[in-house]
Amino acid sequence: MRKGPPMPDVSINVGGRAYQVSCQPGEEHFLRAAAAILDAEAQPLQGQLGRLPEARLLLMTALLVADKAAAQDDELRQLRARLAGIEAQGPVTVEVPVIPATVGESLAGIAARVEALAGVVEEMAAPIMDTVPDDPVSEEISDEDADEPSPIGD
Repeated sequence: MRKGPPMPDVSINVGGRAYQVSCQPGEEHFLRAAAAILDAEAQPLQGQLGRLPEARLLLMTALLVADKAAAQDDELRQLRARLAGIEAQGPVTVEVPVIPATVGESLAGIAARVEALAGVVEEMAAPIMDTVPDDPVSEEISDEDADEPSPIGD
C-alpha cells in the first residue's frame, strides 16, 4: 500500500510526442522545466534527421543534454580552480597616494616662497613700525573726548 498523498500526473511533450509522467507533489514545475529542456534539444534533431523512433529520439536528446551538462561541469571546475588560485594569493592591496608626490613637492616650494616673502615684508615694514605707537587709537582719545557723542553714531 502507498503512504502519503498521491503523486500528481503531469503532461509533457518531447519531440512532438506527449507523455504522462508522475512526480512528487510540488515538483510539477521542475518536471515541466526539464521536459522543456529535452524538447528544445529534440525539436532540432527531428528537423535534421526526420522522424526517429521514440527510443532513439529520447537517447539522442539525452546525450545532447548530457554533453551540455558535462561542458558546464568542466567550465565550473576550471572556474573553481581559478578562484582557488586567486584566493591562495591572499588579499590584494593597492596603495593610492592621497596627494601625488609632485603636488607635495610643489606645495613645499610654494610654502618656502611665501615664508621668504614674509621675511622681506617684515624687513621692509620694520622701519615704519618703529614710528607707529603701540595703540594709536587709544592715545588719540582723551578722557574729555569720551563724554562727547560719537560722530559715527551708536
